[in-house]
Amino acid sequence: MRHGFSFLVLLTSLVSTAVSAADLHLKANETRVLEGNSSSYVFDSLILEDGATLILPPQPFLHISAAQVSIGTGVTIQGVAKSGGRGANGEALSEAAASCGKPVAGGSGEDGLPGQDATDLTLDWHLLKLGSLNIELEGGAGGDGGHGGAGQAADDNGNCERIRGGAGGRGGQAGDGGDGGDVQLNLSAKNPALLQAVRDLIRVNNDGGAAGSPGSGAKGAEGTPGHYINRKSLSGNKTWVAGGKQGDSGADGEPGREGASGRTAFSVAATKTPAVSTASTESTLEARVQSLESQLKEALHRIEALEQAQ
Repeated sequence: MRHGFSFLVLLTSLVSTAVSAADLHLKANETRVLEGNSSSYVFDSLILEDGATLILPPQPFLHISAAQVSIGTGVTIQGVAKSGGRGANGEALSEAAASCGKPVAGGSGEDGLPGQDATDLTLDWHLLKLGSLNIELEGGAGGDGGHGGAGQAADDNGNCERIRGGAGGRGGQAGDGGDGGDVQLNLSAKNPALLQAVRDLIRVNNDGGAAGSPGSGAKGAEGTPGHYINRKSLSGNKTWVAGGKQGDSGADGEPGREGASGRTAFSVAATKTPAVSTASTESTLEARVQSLESQLKEALHRIEALEQAQ
C-alpha cells in the first residue's frame, strides 16, 4: 500500500529538517515518545536502560543516527500504525411496505478502512553496549466491513397480489491490513564479538497487519403471505393462493488482504571511531536537505508542465 505514495509526497517527507540533540536518555522502564515532527534524528549519545520503551512518531520514513549507543535488556522501539475503522452497517428497514407497495431493499454495509502502513526505519548506530532490543513495526489491522441491513417486508393485509419481500443488503468489504515497516540497521562497534551477536540480540517484528472481517449480507424479507380467496370450484368455495417469495439475501462482503511483511537488513562494521556525531553531520544534513529541496522544485516544475500539456 505504501507504493501508492506519489514521488512528490516522498520528496516532501525527506526534505523535513533533521532534529539534532546532544543526547537522549531513557531511565529503566521509562516510556517516552520521540519528540519532534521530523524524519531524521541525530544524537551524540543514546542511552536506553533496561525495560525502556521508545515510541516513534507517526512518520512514513524515519532515520535515527547516534554516535554512542548503550542499550539495556528488554528495550523496545515501537512504531504506531493505526487500525482501519469499521464500516457502518447498512440501513435495516423494520416497517413493512405500504399497502400492496413494492418493498425496498436493505442498505449495504460500508467497506472497512485499510490499516496504516508502519514506519520504515533506518538506524545508524555506534554500539557501546547491547543487551536485548525489540523493534516493533507491525502494520495496522484492517477494519471490518459493515453488515447489510434487513430488507423491507411486504404488506401482509391479505388483499395483495403476490409481492416479493425486499432484498437484504450486501455486506461491506473487509479493509486491507497495513504493510510492516522496512528496517535497515547500520551498526558499528569497537568490539567485534558484539557485532557478531547483534542478530541474536535484536528482534524485529515487522509483520503486515491482519485483514479485517467482511460484513455479512442480510437475509431477504418475507413476501406477502398466502391466503384463501372465495371462488367456486370442484373442491369447495375457497381456493388457496400462494404468497410472494422471500427477497434475495444480500451477498457477504469480499475478504481483505493481509499486509505485506517489511524487510529487515543488517550492515555491521568494526570501527573504533563513532559513526556519527551532531557536530560532524550538521553540514552533511544541510547539504542533503538542500539537494532534496532542489529535486522537489524540479519535480514540481515537471508536474506543472505535464498539467499544462494536457
